Amino acid sequence: MNRNIVLGVLLTLFSIIIGSSNLLPNHLVYAHNFSITDDSALLTLIEQIKAETELVNEYFIANNSISANEHAKNAANLTNGLNDKLRQNRVADITQTYTNGLYNSTTLAIVVANLVDEILRNYSSAYGITYDLTNMSNMMMAIMSNNNSSSSPIDMRNDAGNTTISSHGGHASMPEKNNAVLVNVYNYQTAQVLSNVVNKLFNDKLSVQASVNEKVSIDNLEQSIKDLKYSIDNKLRAEGLMEIVHMRIHPVLQSVYDLKLIVR
Repeated sequence: MNRNIVLGVLLTLFSIIIGSSNLLPNHLVYAHNFSITDDSALLTLIEQIKAETELVNEYFIANNSISANEHAKNAANLTNGLNDKLRQNRVADITQTYTNGLYNSTTLAIVVANLVDEILRNYSSAYGITYDLTNMSNMMMAIMSNNNSSSSPIDMRNDAGNTTISSHGGHASMPEKNNAVLVNVYNYQTAQVLSNVVNKLFNDKLSVQASVNEKVSIDNLEQSIKDLKYSIDNKLRAEGLMEIVHMRIHPVLQSVYDLKLIVR
């Protein structure tokens, strides 16, 4: 993927959304405390563009022009952000940078962490949640927001030094279905497709780059990523998603792939 291809994608997307100028604001800041490298930021944007373009294609084929248009706007905006990054970092060969990133375990782990944050952001926007799901300190707020409704117990245990949730029937015991009203279906669609992207990146690229000594942690991480997708697909409550991300995905990514934290 070179600059001409990127610009070609942008022009194609603009041809779909011609007449519409209400693009979303750039979203290049990540709320967790992992140190973001230039390469990981580029890869994250590329994966987001690919995901939104996939949704454009899906809904265009399904004759759902409204959804196709919304996701085309998202893809175009993200492409603008990518072009800005390419100019700022003077990247000579984006294809090589992308390929190298896929086979650098630390870079790819940061990308997965970034995309998981984007899943939380889009899920939050989909349900009009006013607090930041990517901020771990808001987990209690998420629980309190549902304190008038019963939820399934979360069965915590410690497995090889990692806090996990015991699984029943292949999925962890998680809160009940979300009672909130879906206010933005397009953000929900993005959360869904990004959960597919994270699953594929982890299974196809990232998991095999871990040390053989990390098998238990990798197995736990694989299950946690599956549980996140399951939670999105089944529209489970926000506190369930936050618990999976902040207690089961991010800590294991940090430990296995040696991610560095930044002090704020």
